[in-house]
Amino acid sequence: MSRDIVNTIRARVGLDPVPAGNAQQMLDIILNERRLELAYEAQRWDDLVRYGKAVSTMTSLQEMNLITGEYVDYNANENTLILPIPIDELDRNPNLIQNPGY
Repeated sequence: MSRDIVNTIRARVGLDPVPAGNAQQMLDIILNERRLELAYEAQRWDDLVRYGKAVSTMTSLQEMNLITGEYVDYNANENTLILPIPIDELDRNPNLIQNPGY
């Protein structure tokens, strides 16, 4: 079913249909289509976290800082996927425990 939907979207802009594949391949195809279709709509990070691909994607990036000319290392790990709980909230509620890595 989802392959048909992806192909409908691709046909709209004159692209070839995606090849048939297993569930994992289809998920990768859909995530890539969403990356392209929603490029400026801030959906990519949520997709990567939701499907467990954020760490592998961020650690495999080879981006260069155009000012310094050095490659950027995002140091992505499971702890960087969540934000710290603000100290004010921790002070207000002693039952809260800070997220790992902070």
